[in-house]
Formats: sequence, structure tokens, C-alpha cells
Amino acid sequence: MQRMKTQEENRTEKPGKVYVQIWREQVAQGVLYVSLCLFLSVVCISTPELPEGTTAGQWLAWRIPACVSAAGIVLALLIQASCNGCQRSYFVYGGMETAVPWALITMGVIQAVWGLCQMFGLLPSGHSHYALTGSFANPGPYGGYLALVLPLCLNRYLDLFPAYMSAGFMTDAKRRGRKLAGAAGLLILMVLPATMSRSAWLAAAVGCGWVGWWWFSWYLVRWWQVVWRRWRGRCIAWCGVAVAVVVVAGVGIFLLKPDSALGRLFIWKMTCRAIASHPFMNFDGFPALYGEAQSSYFASGDYAAWEERVAGTPEYAFNDYLDFTVMLGIPFLVVLLAVLSYLLWRGRYVSLTGHNGALLSLIVFAFSSYPMHLPAFIVAGFLLVMSYFPGRIPMVLVILMAMWQCFGMGNDWKRQTDDCRLWAEARMLYRMGADEAAAEKYNAIWRSEGLQDEGAFYFEYGHCLHRLKEHTWSNYMLKEAARLTADPMVLNIMGKNWQAVKEYRKAEECFWQAVHRLPGRIYPYYLLAKLYALPDYRHPDKLEEMKRIVLTKEPKVMSTAIREMREEVEKLE
Repeated sequence: MQRMKTQEENRTEKPGKVYVQIWREQVAQGVLYVSLCLFLSVVCISTPELPEGTTAGQWLAWRIPACVSAAGIVLALLIQASCNGCQRSYFVYGGMETAVPWALITMGVIQAVWGLCQMFGLLPSGHSHYALTGSFANPGPYGGYLALVLPLCLNRYLDLFPAYMSAGFMTDAKRRGRKLAGAAGLLILMVLPATMSRSAWLAAAVGCGWVGWWWFSWYLVRWWQVVWRRWRGRCIAWCGVAVAVVVVAGVGIFLLKPDSALGRLFIWKMTCRAIASHPFMNFDGFPALYGEAQSSYFASGDYAAWEERVAGTPEYAFNDYLDFTVMLGIPFLVVLLAVLSYLLWRGRYVSLTGHNGALLSLIVFAFSSYPMHLPAFIVAGFLLVMSYFPGRIPMVLVILMAMWQCFGMGNDWKRQTDDCRLWAEARMLYRMGADEAAAEKYNAIWRSEGLQDEGAFYFEYGHCLHRLKEHTWSNYMLKEAARLTADPMVLNIMGKNWQAVKEYRKAEECFWQAVHRLPGRIYPYYLLAKLYALPDYRHPDKLEEMKRIVLTKEPKVMSTAIREMREEVEKLE
């Protein structure tokens, strides 16, 4: 009798315990989802008051959400630890794997709504030349972020193929999630074409193509086998039409911005030359190595006219793989490609279709842009990689990253942000011509050492000192700028400093380096003409050659400054 009574008590108590455990699991899921949204919220942080391209303000503002996110993940782990009776723990078998895609989709929806508000004039743009940028500084990375999220939306929409609905395999929660993912995908598709980012379009197409192939490959293969047996001639014709459409679309995308595409190709060519010259880890910045490679290339004289036209001085390689290889060497690239290949293999092995689609989008986008230089992509990529692995270890790593950001790098970001705000004030004085007041602020920033990696800061400070006729100190700052930027104006100002102290050979060398850096610029030829006209360094033949170039060279855009230079050069004898 006692045994029968115990069995009856267990039978009545067990449903209640299971209900409590399920409720705790659901609460833990919700806490984890909110925590990861906070972790990804760095994408929503905008700092228009700081100089463009500065990310220290974003990292600093992200400290509080990161701390709250870490605390939330710890709370979710504690809640889950109380569910001892559950045999298949949500966190062990799918916590990050499920929560990260939904958190990324949420951020994608926020960015899409942000972009729609900008399109209708309800929110300001992040760039004066573009109407649609989201929370980013230009539409390129904005489109790339939307392209990263779109495959996740498609995968969640196809998570249970509609054919299974009739068999009763789709719960109400799954059905609601499917509708939400579909709505999010449509919202992103409304905005993505308007970004005019061809890299983002291609990334979205590849990521969504992978997801679609994963879900429909079996049907497509069966259909193709049947069609090929019955209408082989028509299949060949339709394949030819499809290839022609792809070719025409590719040509159309290229012709949409031809100089931009050619410019990317030229940047990659120069970056490969820099890698060939420095195949292992380098301590100089990318701009310095790139500028060295471009100068040597143009100095050889063996280049095409279009290369001179599209050449520039980029801060990034517009290809993260080449960019990292320049800085960290070829061995790092090999390791990176091996890790990415392993993640894609693992995603296919454990059926993480949406994760693979998002990762492929990021991989493709990184081929022609610079996502891994932006906090939003760094954080999103880190979470995406962590979600490939089950268990609590990935969540512990996320907590450690948040804590390192809050306490390890927090003071550095604060110092950099304070210096950036002071830099904005100094830049305003610099542009107004108040050089003495600007130099005081630049000096304070330089002493605090918060902007050691900003080439524009060193250039502005060096130019300000040049205008104050402190030529030696100016060249010291400009040498630092030359390490961090490939802008030939740095070399022009250095040459003018050497000319002012009557070091004419050094001045000539700087001017010629500026010529070889960007041969399409007229200003360094003008400076050389003035140098060769000096009584102490007179070279009549070289002077005539420089005058001819200044007067006949076709500029990219005619301006008043070019007309004034030509008028002044005509008077030189």
C-alpha cells in the first residue's frame, strides 16, 4: 500500500515540477536573448560629435550595455542551473545557437527602421553626401550589416518548410517566429537596394543562396533530373539565357560605378605588392606600407592611364583579408582561412544553416569592404562564431569579452574619447586659421597620447606648426603622420618645411615622393617649379619641364586653385 501511495504522489507532483522547469527555461531564454541584444547594441551607437572614422566613442558608450549584458548572461546561467531535473538543458543544446540569430535579427530590424526613417527625412543621415546610412557613417557598412542579417531571416522563415505544417510539426510558437522572421526579411529587403552597396548586394545574394540551396536542393535536383531527361535542348537554351543574364547583371553592376570598381582593383593590386615586399608581421601602419608600394609602382613609369585616374590614398585595403595580411603576415591569413573553413564545415555538419549563410555574407562582404574595422561587425562576428559551439563555454567567453571591454580597455577608450572631443575643438580653430590657439590644444592632445594612431591628427598638428614657422617641430609631427597615412599632402608640407630651412635636396626628394604617390595631382609639380626657380637652387631645364606639366596636365576637377597655380607658374623665370 505504501509503495502504491508513493507512485501516486509522484504521478501528481511530476507535472508541476516539469511546468516549473519549463517556465524557468523560458525565463532563462528570454534573459539570454535580451542580454545578447544589449551586447549587440554597439551597432546603434552613433557619435557624430567626434571626427569621422573614430570608433573610440562607440567603444566607450558600449561599456554600460556590455556590463549589463554580462550580468544578464550570468543570471540566465544561474536560472538554468536551478533546472536540475531537465535532461536536455537549453543552454547545453541550443542557447547561443538559437538566441544569437534572433538577437541579430532584432538589430537588423532596428537598422532597417532607422534607414526608413532617414529615407523619409525623420532622422538625420550619418554622412552629408548620402541620405541613407543607418547608424553608420556611410551606406556601405550599413548595407553590409543588413546583408549579414538577411540569411538568418530567410533561414528562420524556412525553418519548418510549409509542407510539414499539414503534418502538425509546426507549433504556434514556431509559426509566430516564422512570420516574424519573414516580416523582418521583407523590411530589410525594402532598405537594402537603396544603400547602393554592390558588395552588400553580392553578400546578401551569396548568404541567402546558400540557405535556399540547403532547404531546396533535394527538390531542385529531382526536378532537374526529370526536366533534363524530357527537355534536354530546352534546358541547355535556358542555361545559356541564365548565364547571359548573370553576365549582363555583372556588367551593369560594374557600370553603375566603374571608377569605384576600378579603384578597388587598383587598391588590391598595390596591397598585394606591399604584401610581397613585407610578407610577415609589420609594425608600420597599413597606409605607410601601401603608400610605399604605390610610390614605387608609379615611380617605375609602367602603369596605365586609368590607374593614375583612380589612384587614391585609402586608410584600408577594402579587403579585410589583404588588410590583415599586410599587418599580420601571410601565416595569419592561412590560419584565418583555416578557421573560417572549419566553421563552415561545422555549420554544415550540425545543420547551422542560417549561421553559415550569415558567415558567408560576412566573408563575401569582407572581400570588398572593411567590416572588421568597425565595432558593430567585430561584436556581431564574435557572437556569430561563439554560437557555433554548444555548452556554457561560449557564454563565458562573451562575459570575459564584456568584462575586458569594461575594465581592461575602458580607461583607454575614455582617454581617446576625451582627446577626440578636444581634437574637434582644435580642428575648428585650425580651419579658422587660429593657429596659436589650435597648436595649444593639439599639444595637449599629443601629450595625453590618446590619439597615437590617428594620422589626420598628426597632419593637422604638423601643418599648424608649419604655418607658425616652427619647421623642425612640424616635420617631427609629419613624420608620425607619414607612418599612419598615405596622403601626399604630408610629403608636400614636409618638403615646404625643408625648403624653408634651405635644405633644398631634401625638399626636392619629398616633392618627388608626393608626385609618385599620386601622379594625377598638380600641386607637387607646382611646388617643384617654385623650388627650381629659387636663386639658390635654380635648375632652368627642370623648371621648364615642371611648368609644362602644370600648364598642360588635365586635372580630375578644374578648380580656382589650379587656375591660380597656372597663373603663378607662367610668371616664373
